[in-house]
Amino acid sequence: MDTTLSRRRSRFWPLPSPLSVLAGFLRYNLVYPLARRPLQPRALCLYVTYRCNFRCQMCGIWELDGEARGPEWSVEELDGYLDDPLFSRLEFVNLNGGEPNLRSDLPAIAELLLRKLRKLRRLTLNTNGVPPQRCLDHCERILAMCRAKGVLFSVSVSLHRLGPAYDEIVGVPNAFARVWQTLQGLRALRASGGLFLSTNCVLTPLSLDGAREMLEWGEREDIPVNFTVGEVRERFNNLARADSICFADPTERKKLLALLRDLRQRRGRLAHHALRYRELAAMVGEGRQRTLACHYALAGLILGSDGSLYYCKKSRAIGNVREQPAADIYWNADNLAYRRRQLLARECPSCLPNTLNAIELQKDLGKLVGLLR
Repeated sequence: MDTTLSRRRSRFWPLPSPLSVLAGFLRYNLVYPLARRPLQPRALCLYVTYRCNFRCQMCGIWELDGEARGPEWSVEELDGYLDDPLFSRLEFVNLNGGEPNLRSDLPAIAELLLRKLRKLRRLTLNTNGVPPQRCLDHCERILAMCRAKGVLFSVSVSLHRLGPAYDEIVGVPNAFARVWQTLQGLRALRASGGLFLSTNCVLTPLSLDGAREMLEWGEREDIPVNFTVGEVRERFNNLARADSICFADPTERKKLLALLRDLRQRRGRLAHHALRYRELAAMVGEGRQRTLACHYALAGLILGSDGSLYYCKKSRAIGNVREQPAADIYWNADNLAYRRRQLLARECPSCLPNTLNAIELQKDLGKLVGLLR
C-alpha cells in the first residue's frame, strides 16, 4: 500500500475511494430497493464491553452491575462467532463500549478482526482516552497491525467540553488533563500515517455553551471535532437522565438550532458532516422526518459484549450468538418482520442522524454533491 496515499487519506480525507463510493451508490439506490430482505452486512458495531471508568451525567451504563451487563465474550469465543457467514462481508468495524480500553485484550480483538475479516477496510475505535498510557499503547499496537494489512484505523475520542467543565460532565477529577495527554500522544502517532483522529462532542444542555469554543480549539490543535445530539436510549441506561440530555428549555433549543445551522455552513476535513447537521436542524427545529440514509438500515448490525445481536441502536435484542448462529438470528422471519414493521416503519423516521460513514455517504452521494458544490 502506498504510504503517502494512506497518510493523506487517513489524516485529511477519511473517505473511501471514488470508485467504491460510486459502486455503493449504485448498490444502495438500485439494488437495495428491489431486495426482499436486508443485504449482507458490511458494517458491524462491536461493543467489546459495557464497563466504563467515567460517570457521565448523560449516560447510565456505568451504573449497570455485572449481572445486568452480562458476561463478556472472550477472544476465543469471538473467533468462533466470526466464522458465521453473516460476518463474511464486513468491511467496516467499530470498536465501542463502555470504554473499550478497559479490556486488556483489545489489541488481541483487533488482531482477530484483521485476520478473520478478509474484506475489512476500516477499523474505528470510540474511546474516552483514559487511562492515557493504556489507550496509547493499545492504539499504537492496533495501528501497526492495521498498516500491515492496509486497513485504515480511526480513533474518535469523546470530549464534550474543555477544562474543568468536562470533569464535571464526566464525573471524574482531572479527566480533561488526562484526555488531553491522550490526544497529544495520538496526534503524534497520527504523524506516522494510517490513522485518522477526531473528537466527538455529544450536544446536551451540559455541553452546548462550550461547543463554539471546542470548534476553535479543534482548528487550533488540528484535531477535528464532530458533534452529535444526545439521545435517550434504554441500552444506555439513561431514561431517568432525560433532563441532562434533551433540550426541553426553549432558549437552549434555540441555541442548539443556531449552532447546527452554523455547522451546516462549515467546510474542512469533516465537510461531509454538513449534510448531517442540515438534517439535524430540520428534524430538531421543524419536526421533519429523517431523509438521510442509515448504515444499519442498509447493511449494518450490532453485537454486544454479552453476545446479544441487534439490528441497530434502536433495536431490541433479536437473539444471542452464544445460543444460536448469528445468521439464523439475523434472517429469522419473525425478526425480519420486527425490523420491517417496528424499526424501519416507526423508529427510522424520527431517529437522529448521528453518524455519516462510508455506507451512508455512498447512498446519499447525490445529496452530498448537491450540498458541497
